[in-house]
Amino acid sequence: MKQALIASLRAASGSMTPALAKVADTVVAQPQTTLYQSITELAETSGSSEASVMRFCREQGFSGFQDFKLALAK
Repeated sequence: MKQALIASLRAASGSMTPALAKVADTVVAQPQTTLYQSITELAETSGSSEASVMRFCREQGFSGFQDFKLALAK
C-alpha cells in the first residue's frame, strides 16, 4: 500500500493547490521521515500550515493525519 500511496501522491500533486502540493512533494521525498513527524513538523518541513496538512490528508480520503500515517506505514 505504501508504494501505491506514494505513486498516487506523485501523480496527483500536479493538480493540487500549491500548499497541498508542497505537502505531497515532502511526503513523496521523505516517506520514512514523515512517519515519525507530528503534523506541526510536517507543516514546517513542507513550508505549509497545519491546516494544509489536514486538508491534504482529507483530500486523499483519510480521516486525519494519524490515519494517513498508518496507511503510509503499511
